[in-house]
Amino acid sequence: MNDVSYLNFRIEYDTTKITFDRVDVVSELDDAGYFTSSVKNGIISAIWLASTPVDCHGELFHLFFNYDETSVANLHFISGKAQNSNRDNLGIQLNDGSVSPMPISITIPVVVNPSGNNSIPIQFGTLESIGTMNLEIQYDEESVTLNDVSVNLPSLSSFTYSANSGILKIDWTGAAIQNVSGDLFEMNFAYNPNAEPANNLFSEIRIVEAAILDEQNELVDVIGLNGCMSQNTEPAVKLFAPNGGEVWNSVSNTEKIEWGSVFLNTVSIYLSTDDGLSWVLVDSSVNVAKGFDDWTIPNVSSDQCKMKIISDEENEVFDISENTFSIQVVSGVEEERLPTEFNVDQNFPNPFNPSTKIRYALPVQSKVNLTIYNLLGQKVETLVNEVRPAGFHEIVWYAGNYANGIYFFRIIASDYIKTKKMILLK
Repeated sequence: MNDVSYLNFRIEYDTTKITFDRVDVVSELDDAGYFTSSVKNGIISAIWLASTPVDCHGELFHLFFNYDETSVANLHFISGKAQNSNRDNLGIQLNDGSVSPMPISITIPVVVNPSGNNSIPIQFGTLESIGTMNLEIQYDEESVTLNDVSVNLPSLSSFTYSANSGILKIDWTGAAIQNVSGDLFEMNFAYNPNAEPANNLFSEIRIVEAAILDEQNELVDVIGLNGCMSQNTEPAVKLFAPNGGEVWNSVSNTEKIEWGSVFLNTVSIYLSTDDGLSWVLVDSSVNVAKGFDDWTIPNVSSDQCKMKIISDEENEVFDISENTFSIQVVSGVEEERLPTEFNVDQNFPNPFNPSTKIRYALPVQSKVNLTIYNLLGQKVETLVNEVRPAGFHEIVWYAGNYANGIYFFRIIASDYIKTKKMILLK
């Protein structure tokens, strides 16, 4: 921008995830004018007024936050303005974003379009020294059709994608990415004209797998935020999970309640353990932009559970699990006993055919990544890549589709990293 004499912006942030610290202005603006900022009720307001108009571009302001939890926090532009010395408005585009304490955040937004094609970006936080990316994204192929996928990355070496049975696979390899963020891939969907109209009201788009490696071929932690396509032109909400058939364990176990919504601000969530005859409040005033709510499973046992999500502004806007799900109470022995340190056991049995169990222990709630590699160090499968509660956990690896040989599993939980060898012998 040239001849800039005035800048202002207002940004809303998620106060449940992050705490605002300060806004800094770059030296070229600081030396050429007056800058002030304030914050109230989760909204940051900032104004810069020039004593001498300047030409400026790139990073002009730096926002600093403290994290209250390990997750993605959304940032939403309420308004922004730039003027030159003649007080003419300069054209600017406002793009929402997110911040995360994890090295990389991946966000698929909610896109509202009543008809036609929908271009949906895959948005990344800042990437540094990244050389390989493998993404798997699930979509509802009954309601939408994937037309194509495009890439917006420098130093492109190899980019391929394929789609089968509602799973989009994206593979990218190139020279190391430095300081790149934003809309790096774009998916183009069209509504399926043969689908039932109700199916197109909300079509969930879910990040199933995200394996990103740095220059040293080390796996980088990733956290993702799912999105959806919608044909709704009025306020609406759609519950994605739990939506029937899930079996969740109680006591210190956390699961995600997931939804899509349009034209709403906050929602309340209710649980029924008697197939909808009565309801108990789970959480209230939840920011819908999150798309999910971490829920600690209560110590109840029922196979007649349903969840309801309802708008705080318009009570007639709500959605309920299509079918019942189950909550199981874990045994009292396991409930009373929590590990005192991070640990992972040797898989059992070992050697194995075709499946084996891996048991690990978390003294505190932690982001866990448990991945299988072959003898060449190539990733075979990711078994766990999410936040898990404190306690003892067990995961089964079914290797029926893999060849005989030596494999390794590596677990990363907080600062704990451990790799162990296992043998598949058919």
